[in-house]
Order: sequence, then C-alpha cells, then structure tokens
Amino acid sequence: MRKLYLFICLVIVSSPSYAHGFSGHGFLQSLTGIDHLLTMLAIGVWGAKIGGRAIYLVPLSFLTILFLGALIGLNNYHIQNLEYMIVISVVLLGIVITINKKIYIAIAMVGSAIFGLIHGFAYANELSEGISATKHITEFLITALGLNALGVTGALLMFERKRGVQNLRILGLLILIFGTLLTLKLILI
Repeated sequence: MRKLYLFICLVIVSSPSYAHGFSGHGFLQSLTGIDHLLTMLAIGVWGAKIGGRAIYLVPLSFLTILFLGALIGLNNYHIQNLEYMIVISVVLLGIVITINKKIYIAIAMVGSAIFGLIHGFAYANELSEGISATKHITEFLITALGLNALGVTGALLMFERKRGVQNLRILGLLILIFGTLLTLKLILI
C-alpha cells in the first residue's frame, strides 16, 4: 500500500503530458513524463497479453506510427486537445490490459498505431530549438523501443508466476487509475 501511495504522489506532482520532465528531448523524454512512460510500457504489456504475433506486431505498429506522427508533427501540423488524447491513451491502455476479453491482433495494432500517432505528434512538438530533429527522433524511438520491450518482457515473466494473469490485470488497473488521475489533473489545472 505504501508503494501505491508513493506512486500516486508521483503522478500528482508529475507533468500531465508531453513528457515535460527532467529533459526536454532525446533519450530521457519518454522516461521523465509519466504519461509517456506508462504508454510505452503498456503497449508492450498489451502485446504480450494478447500473445502470439501480437508480442511484436502491437509494439511495431506503435513504433512505426510514432515515427510517422513525429515526422508529420515536425511539419507544423497540429492536433487539437493533444494533451487530453495523451492521457486518454493511458486510460484506454489500462482498460484493455485489465479486461478479460480476447482482442484481435488487428484491432490492437490499429489502437496502438493511433496512440503512436498521438505520442509522435507530442514528441515533435517538444523539439527544442537547436536540437537536431534526426537526433531527437532517433533517441526517443530507441527509448520507446526499449520501454515497449520492457513491457513485453515484464508481462511474459508475470505469466510465468502462479497468479500471473491476475497480477497483469492488477497492473492494468493501476495504469487505468493513474491515467484517470492524470486526466483529472489536466482537467482541474
């Protein structure tokens, strides 16, 4: 319970979106914004939960469209209410990990691609003056890939445990709770 309380406090004091954190670009961008961090991990968990080819296809569709979303965002296209879409992606990922329904790989790939587009736009909008766009995109893609792989690996290891499926659903519920807290924080601020 103490760890849950600590994590809730972290969510409350963290930035609502756009990965504003300790670093505005590159490798650390996904690691210092709780919304992006949860999304990247949850994409991997979702793929592992579905199993089979989804283990790599769900993260791959996310990463591919994350890249395209960043390229589009660099060309000064804007999405209205992007911050809300980012935190809603966390909520939706929490829901799909929590529910006990089989989701088709194609649906999961489309969902993860939509989330990738949203987060790609956000990364592009966060590009700081004087930072190479190529370097920025390469670094956040490497970090996103690592976090996706960590989510897959963590979920697969969870399945090895006695109550792995139950624990995975609890993880999904925690992601849902934190996504909801981030949404409320964004609405109230």
